[in-house]
Amino acid sequence: MAAYADYSYYSTTYLGTAIPEADFPRLALQSSNFINQVTFGRAASVTDEASMDQIKMACCAVAEAMQLELQGGPLCLRAMTAGPAVMRSPRTRRREGSGSMIPRSCTWGKPI
Repeated sequence: MAAYADYSYYSTTYLGTAIPEADFPRLALQSSNFINQVTFGRAASVTDEASMDQIKMACCAVAEAMQLELQGGPLCLRAMTAGPAVMRSPRTRRREGSGSMIPRSCTWGKPI
């Protein structure tokens, strides 16, 4: 599988600067796999340009979240699915009274 976005898209359209060019292919591939998981493979069959652009933007955003996690920052990204399909950080704790996982350092209170 190829990544949804390449470094050229990331730097010129998404206007990202957080990920070095050498690290982007690996992170983009991992974020593309994540997108495929949370869309149950439907993202791979998108053909219209507007939807594909949104998927490329999501690929860049998820790649930046993964980069932040690698740098020791909080991972405030949660799949909108129930069960184990949650990106977990070592700094994640279980919210009291719920089954959802949120990073300790996230202050927004509810998973996105």
